Amino acid sequence: MQYVILAAGHGTRFTSSGYQTPKPLLQSPGYSHTLLQGIACFVDGAADHNDEMYVVLNSSTYAVASATGITRTIPTPAGIQVIDYSVSPVASALSCALSKLNPNEPVTF
Repeated sequence: MQYVILAAGHGTRFTSSGYQTPKPLLQSPGYSHTLLQGIACFVDGAADHNDEMYVVLNSSTYAVASATGITRTIPTPAGIQVIDYSVSPVASALSCALSKLNPNEPVTF
């Protein structure tokens, strides 16, 4: 199985509401980790040792995640893919994810 976590949107509703932190990097209420870390750990716990997990982030979210050390805490054997938008956040994120995936294996987004 291949797992893809798409976290590459603009987050315009959050920034227009005054949040400075990118949405995937917001602290999970009641937990000591971010939303992205929580999702990645959940997927990692559900996956077996042959599964691959990809995290797709936009470049600005990746920059914040790297600067704060969050990228080192995400269990991604397949890696974190960083994208810049060429079409739209959704189309670019899907294109990036699909370019890395094995077409002969099932995928969960």
